[in-house]
Amino acid sequence: MGRKKTDEVDEFREFHAWLPKPYEELSADERDEYFREWAELRLRRRQSKLRAARREAYERDRERRERAHRLIVLGAEVEASGLADVLGHDPDAVFGAATIFTSATRKTPDLVERAAALGRDRDVPRSSPARTRKRGGKPSAERWRIAFPSAPPLVVREALRRAGFKWRLGLRAWAGDTLPDDLRAVVLSAGATISERPSPEA
Repeated sequence: MGRKKTDEVDEFREFHAWLPKPYEELSADERDEYFREWAELRLRRRQSKLRAARREAYERDRERRERAHRLIVLGAEVEASGLADVLGHDPDAVFGAATIFTSATRKTPDLVERAAALGRDRDVPRSSPARTRKRGGKPSAERWRIAFPSAPPLVVREALRRAGFKWRLGLRAWAGDTLPDDLRAVVLSAGATISERPSPEA
């Protein structure tokens, strides 16, 4: 017996088990009514399965995009630190340097926190100095920086763009000069962290 035929038999048995009383005891009107209800129930089940499959596919795609974003950011950080230039952009050398650092953290547990503190204290865009000179670029000077724990919803991103904010990959944050109160409320509701760049006169 084929798979399709087996499914039909199983559905036939399920239908009869679902009926409140034996099929033979139902009147013609009752049969019509129960057939309609059963058809609606099957449709809702299929729609529910389809929605679940779409949610699962969306989550897989979101996780893939977030992972790709993290890898891009990590690569940009390696280049911004100058390590890639020192190692001649050799992937094996970069991996070896990372392995050496990992081994060193076992002997010096606070090494990671010290390294993170160095990264947090810098006030320059996270991009390679060589690339910045080539582009004739300057350090990011926007006053406000808004960072999210994960990718914010589309409506939040659109609100940021309307307010003149731009995504700075090197900073891993949105940067802009003015932060209206309504936008502040929107980004905070999305779990954002807001920081203000000190003015040069400070």
